[in-house]
Amino acid sequence: IGAMETRFLPARPAAQAPLLAVDLHPAERPAPVVWIFVHGFGSRRDGDKARALAAAAERRGYLCAAFDQQGHGDSQGDLAELT
Repeated sequence: IGAMETRFLPARPAAQAPLLAVDLHPAERPAPVVWIFVHGFGSRRDGDKARALAAAAERRGYLCAAFDQQGHGDSQGDLAELT
């Protein structure tokens, strides 16, 4: 997989919103398509499935983004707060 950029973005528009870790896998040229990987409960944005999707998007010249849900991986928050 080529270059990747990680950003931390607010989960919602609120002053104390937890930050979500987001990996952006850019395309080499302006991409006509963006794939967004959304993992399941208890998973992370940097697992095998996310990497495979990012690699497939790169081969097609697409942009791919993957993020950790609140309380998962490198994102802020607590899993207990999600139930």
